[in-house]
Amino acid sequence: MSPLTHRAPGLVGAALSSGVPVGLICDGIHVVDDVLALALRARPAPDLFYAVSDAMPTVGGPDHFRLYDMDLRVEDGRLVNPEGSLAGAHVTMAESVARLVTRVDLSPEAALRMAVTVPSGLLGRQDLATVEGRDAADLLVLDDGLAVAGTVAGLA
Repeated sequence: MSPLTHRAPGLVGAALSSGVPVGLICDGIHVVDDVLALALRARPAPDLFYAVSDAMPTVGGPDHFRLYDMDLRVEDGRLVNPEGSLAGAHVTMAESVARLVTRVDLSPEAALRMAVTVPSGLLGRQDLATVEGRDAADLLVLDDGLAVAGTVAGLA
C-alpha cells in the first residue's frame, strides 16, 4: 500500500478523508499505536473504523503452522514467514479492544463499537451487537485489565 505523504496522500489519505468504514488490525504491529490514534482523530465522523483481528491458528494454538506450502511462525509476537516478513496477525479481538483502551486511549465503549457494533452493522447483523437473545456461553467477561476472564455462562 502506498504511504501517506504530504504531496501524495494515496490510499491512506483517501481512506482517512472519506466516509467509508475502514478496517484496521489493532495489534501495534500492522499499525503502530501512535499512528492508529492519529488515524482515529483524523476521520470526518465517529465509528468509521472497525477492528480486524486477522488472527491465525497461532492464537490459542501452536506457535507455528503451514499455509500454502509455507511455514509461518510467531517470532517476537509477530507472525512471520520464512523470510521474516509479516504474514498475518497474532492477536485476538479481545486483545485488540484492550490495546485500543490502554495504548490508544479510546474509551471502552468506543473500542467495543470498533470490535462489535460497527462490523455487525456493516454485515447487516445488528443482532450480533446485542446481548439480548444470545447464549451466555457466547458472551465474554473482561476483567479490570480488559483480559478475558471467562464467559457469562461460566460465572453462573
